[in-house]
Amino acid sequence: MTRNHRTGILGLVLPFRRDFVERLIDAKDQPSAGPADARVTIVEYADLECPTCAYFQKFLDSEFFPHYGKKVRVVFKEFPLTFHTWSTTAAVGNECAYQIDPSKFLNYRTLIFTNQEIINATNVREQLLHLGEQAGLNPFTLSSCLDTKRRWAASKPAARKPRPSV
Repeated sequence: MTRNHRTGILGLVLPFRRDFVERLIDAKDQPSAGPADARVTIVEYADLECPTCAYFQKFLDSEFFPHYGKKVRVVFKEFPLTFHTWSTTAAVGNECAYQIDPSKFLNYRTLIFTNQEIINATNVREQLLHLGEQAGLNPFTLSSCLDTKRRWAASKPAARKPRPSV
C-alpha cells in the first residue's frame, strides 16, 4: 500500500525452492523498462486480454514509471490465460514486437492494453498489425513473425487449462 493509501498490490507469496524461483523469474534477455542495474526488479506476469492487467499497465505508465522509472526495473512476462479468446495471439505479437525492436515493445504493449475493447478473436491479427504500425513496427516483419510463431505455438501440445480459483 502506498503512503497515501491510493494504490496497493495484491498477490500471493509462494514458498518455492530457490532454483525454481530463479528459473521462474529469470529476467535475462526479457522485455523490460528501467535500468538493467536497478537495485529493485519487479517481474510482472500479465495477460494482454485481462482488464485488471490493463489497469495495472495504465498505472505503470502514468504513475510508476514517471516516479520510479530510473530506480526500478520492471520485467514483462507473457501469461495468456487459456479461457481468453485472443490473449495467446496477442502474447505472440508482443514477443514479436520485442524481437523486432525492443525500443518499441513497451509502447506496443500499452497500445494493446488500451485497445482491449476493440480487439476480439476474429480481428486480433488485424488489430495487432494496426497497433504495430502505430507503435512504429514494420507491418510486414510483424505479420511474418506472427504467422511463424502462431504455427509453432499450434504445433506444441496443449497446456492444461487453469482451474478457476474459489
